[in-house]
Amino acid sequence: MDHADTGLWVHAHFSAGNGAGIVDLELALDSIAETAKQTGMPQDRVLVVADGECGNMPFFASSGEERVAFITRLSRPKLYEDPGVLQRLREADWTADPDSRSGPQRIAADIGTTKFDPGKRTRRADGSRYEPVSVRVVASISRAEGEAKRGHVLDGCQVELFAVDLDAEAWPAPDAVAG
Repeated sequence: MDHADTGLWVHAHFSAGNGAGIVDLELALDSIAETAKQTGMPQDRVLVVADGECGNMPFFASSGEERVAFITRLSRPKLYEDPGVLQRLREADWTADPDSRSGPQRIAADIGTTKFDPGKRTRRADGSRYEPVSVRVVASISRAEGEAKRGHVLDGCQVELFAVDLDAEAWPAPDAVAG
């Protein structure tokens, strides 16, 4: 894991084959928390920004256990079919997100907290089950340009959902999406 694009590596290790995802994740998050501790950085100043590979139960649970805040794209495609999520998207208060100049202009909204249950086969490294986790969900919408590479196209709009473990007042939806 690279520290804020500085080239300072906080964690790296090798695993056989494709690695052991949950073990690798737990080791990485532990390294982040330990680095903060060793350098005197307050834990509430640590933020892990991860792509959709981490938008899952093991990441949510492990981040919470290490007290490491996060922003990650959700990797739960069924959410785009969930009637409750679709209603929250329709009723949300949308705000333009800061232009990152890295793609189309987007608008963002908080769509509330969602409880995630672990999948039937999702287990901790020791084989035990995860407990359900509630996570703040933030949505981003932009004009669709063809099929979705990430997220989903709904009503001609590119929609992406993010899990955000940050206070909504300190990190409003547009800032979380820009992050």
